[in-house]
Amino acid sequence: MTTLFNKYLCEREFGSAVLHVETFQKWAVAKGLHLRTAPALGEYEFAQVESLLCAIERGAAPQTPEDARAIIDSKPELAGHTVAVRFPEPDHSHVWLVGADAHLQWRKLIEQAIGACELQLLDGASYLPVSSRPAASSGTPGSDERPVHKATPASWIEAVRAIALEYITKHKAKDLFPSQSDVCGYIEKMAREKKIYGPQGKPVSLSYLPALVQESSPENFQVILKVHGEGMCEANSTERIATNKQAFSINQKYGDPRAGRSIQNFRIPGFLNQKKGRDGFPVRIDYELSSPGAICAKASNELAEWRDFVQSEQFEIEQKGRQARVEQQLLKLENSASNPDVKKFASISRRWAAIKGKGGTAVNLSEVDFKVAKELLQIEKWEPERVGEVMLVASPSIEERKKTWTQGYISKTIAAAQESLTKTSAVNHEMPPPHTVSQDFHAPSNVGYPSFCK
Repeated sequence: MTTLFNKYLCEREFGSAVLHVETFQKWAVAKGLHLRTAPALGEYEFAQVESLLCAIERGAAPQTPEDARAIIDSKPELAGHTVAVRFPEPDHSHVWLVGADAHLQWRKLIEQAIGACELQLLDGASYLPVSSRPAASSGTPGSDERPVHKATPASWIEAVRAIALEYITKHKAKDLFPSQSDVCGYIEKMAREKKIYGPQGKPVSLSYLPALVQESSPENFQVILKVHGEGMCEANSTERIATNKQAFSINQKYGDPRAGRSIQNFRIPGFLNQKKGRDGFPVRIDYELSSPGAICAKASNELAEWRDFVQSEQFEIEQKGRQARVEQQLLKLENSASNPDVKKFASISRRWAAIKGKGGTAVNLSEVDFKVAKELLQIEKWEPERVGEVMLVASPSIEERKKTWTQGYISKTIAAAQESLTKTSAVNHEMPPPHTVSQDFHAPSNVGYPSFCK
């Protein structure tokens, strides 16, 4: 007995529930519907509803962007979609849009058929009809046991919509317009209070919509969220600082704490992951979890809030306080450390921090570490091992900043400094004196998975 199933789709509306494939195909024929899927359903006896819808989406996707654009232009409801408007010329995102439209239409048909008892939803483990499950026992008086969710997927969706509409209407009456983040937070809070649960009794949660999800090694994912931006993301710009803060915040909550920048190294699909313990895993895009071209409303609203924060007085106070703490920490080391190497490192770090923080600019301590390593290697003639040992002790808050990846960060920073010096030597170009600002900075790379799925 084979089942078309994807465990990563269990958080969607239908959860792990399945349909009997032959019954579903007969229903489609009786309705005069033409079913095309990728993969074909012939080899499966059962299909998880969410996997089935993704298979329909892939089967409906046109072969070329040109074909997809022609279909979009012929359908007014698609021609006005954000993806179609942002990319007027044929684009691969148009292929996704046509497939996603088919996915949505079939989802509505299946929901209606289940509601009308034309199709029977089955439990993903026992393959028994969902409606035949025994009711949850009442338990002891006052117990907070979750009820078994029996309703069709549409019922809890409607309940959530009602909560959102109530919240928006109440604020609109006061001429207030809450952000999507506020609405989502209210929905999650009220859904728990009212004991509204999604499929399989899971709490309702409104999350991010990733434009791309790729598996870089077994059970490890890299995720890209597409957002509405404002202006170029230049170094030290409001946009760069805001996106860095957002990336750091998301990764602290959901992903790799070591990956916290908007500009982050990313693996390329089709290549093998040669990292130790990854055994040459082939990096692949998970098309079922990806929505190419889709702009994530939740992430866009969060970015707008971070942007407002960066432009606020509070952020300026925070930056000045951080700069002062770094200055005090380095000055204390420079004056009181018994190890002359630590004194030397602290002195050079303090100078570079002052250069990089001139004019109120946010100091990037990773850049300061890089500059210090480069100077110690070239001018002071220190060995790389010596630089690494002292950086571990003297670099401001290094273990707090890099957490479990401290040693890896130090190694990569020193390697980047050596590489920069090698390139400089090859073109017979001397390193600028310490009092000038060099423009040849190479940011040490955190090769990992900037993801909230892990």
